[in-house]
Amino acid sequence: MAWRCELTGKTRQIGHRVRLRISANALKTVDHRGGLDAFLIAANDAELSARALELKRQVLKKRQATA
Repeated sequence: MAWRCELTGKTRQIGHRVRLRISANALKTVDHRGGLDAFLIAANDAELSARALELKRQVLKKRQATA
């Protein structure tokens, strides 16, 4: 199975085992959009992996709790 970025869907050149696998391009995009929380909130659910969707749900739940 090919390794893919869980945020952008791009394939890897080399990689490590991490909790949320993302490409270098996705990391730059996340920084540009104001952080992981802002990126996940703005992202389309159909484009995110199951792990990224779970993180998005957690972010939204915490934002609702503090509002």
